[in-house]
Amino acid sequence: MLKLLKNIIKVIEALLMLIVPLIFFYWFLSLIDLDALRPLLAVFESIFSQPLAAIKRIVDIQIEDRGLVIDFTPVILGFVFMGGSIALSYVRKGIKRLELKYDAIKLKKQQEKQEEEMEEKIQQEIQDLKDHKIIYFILKLSKNDSPDSYLYNSEEDFFTQSIVNGLINGTAAQAEKEYNAERYPDFQGENNTFRFLFTDTRKAIEYSKFIKNRVAEINKEVIDQSMKVNYSVGCHCNYDRNNQEVDLDVTSKILALSGDNEVTVSDIFKKKYEAEELEEGIKFAPKGTYLFDSKGICNINNDELEVFKIKID
Repeated sequence: MLKLLKNIIKVIEALLMLIVPLIFFYWFLSLIDLDALRPLLAVFESIFSQPLAAIKRIVDIQIEDRGLVIDFTPVILGFVFMGGSIALSYVRKGIKRLELKYDAIKLKKQQEKQEEEMEEKIQQEIQDLKDHKIIYFILKLSKNDSPDSYLYNSEEDFFTQSIVNGLINGTAAQAEKEYNAERYPDFQGENNTFRFLFTDTRKAIEYSKFIKNRVAEINKEVIDQSMKVNYSVGCHCNYDRNNQEVDLDVTSKILALSGDNEVTVSDIFKKKYEAEELEEGIKFAPKGTYLFDSKGICNINNDELEVFKIKID
């Protein structure tokens, strides 16, 4: 509506400015007393007679010079039309400012609506990720030859073997005691893999950090320098345990993507971790604490799943 009104005023403004030169041309013709110009002068008088009459009722300025009467009414009418055109230009600019203000208010409302929708979406995503209550955690411990194993006698002594076995046997007790983990009913899998269930992503990461430090200690303590203990971890999340066998299978495949001394997680685990921090207003982990580096998108059980390596300082 404002745009239409602005366009109408712009047309009227242009017409007034076009009429102004015609009025001054008519006034110039009226000063020339030529019979040839009288028909043209009569045409202008018929066009401007009513506006001129209205001006004369307000002000009538005539000057007589050497028998010639100079009527300044057309000049006044020209300035009136010019002033009207200028006034309309200010009105049009005022409408434009109102239009801009209206557009700004409209844009602000749209932005507020988008922000509300985005906030609702974020809250819904946070709630959805919170509903992923079960974290499937598989730990694998392995004994491998050290890079310089060829320099040492490869026979393991009893003390070294007992240290390694102590590490393996102590993982479950520590996870349950300090990190609120739960043993999966079928806890120990093949090739020294151990399955846990967590409900807090940070507890799972903190337990991974404990494993990292414990393995580093073991590698310092072992007498047999030809052997090195390594660990790898795979993590995944889901709503509940209804499909735990499938979820554990996915977690096992994520574990297979994890290299020695690496923690590899699914994108759902990463998002759940970020949602838990966002809900508490932390938004990001302290710099240098947990960094997620994408290892790429993998096809796991016919689903595309992005996996991340966690750098734990």
